[in-house]
Amino acid sequence: MRKTLAQHDVLFLPTRSENFGHVIHEALSVGVPVLISDQTPWSDLEANGAGWNIALDASSEFVRAIEAASRILPEQREAFAFRAMAYAATRADRQASIERMHALFRGLLPR
Repeated sequence: MRKTLAQHDVLFLPTRSENFGHVIHEALSVGVPVLISDQTPWSDLEANGAGWNIALDASSEFVRAIEAASRILPEQREAFAFRAMAYAATRADRQASIERMHALFRGLLPR
C-alpha cells in the first residue's frame, strides 16, 4: 500500500468521521500530502505544511485546496513531501502516544 500511495500527489479523503485514519498516516509517512475533512484527529495539517483539513460543508474550500495542490511545482513537491513525512513521524511518536493514552484513561477514573 505504501508503494501505491507514494506514486500519488495527494490523498483526497473527505470522510465524515475517523477515529484515527490509518490511511492518512500512511500517506503522510510516504510524503503524500492529504486533503481531508475536519472530522478526523488530523486537525493541524495546514499549520504543519502537510495538507489541508476542511469542513465538509465548505465545498469552495475543497476546490481552493485542490487548485493549490495542482499548482505545486515539482521543486516544491520535495519540500512538501518532507513536511508531510516529518509531521507523520511526530504523530507516530510511540512514547508521546502512550503518555496521551495514559492521560486519557486517568481522566476517566473516578476521583
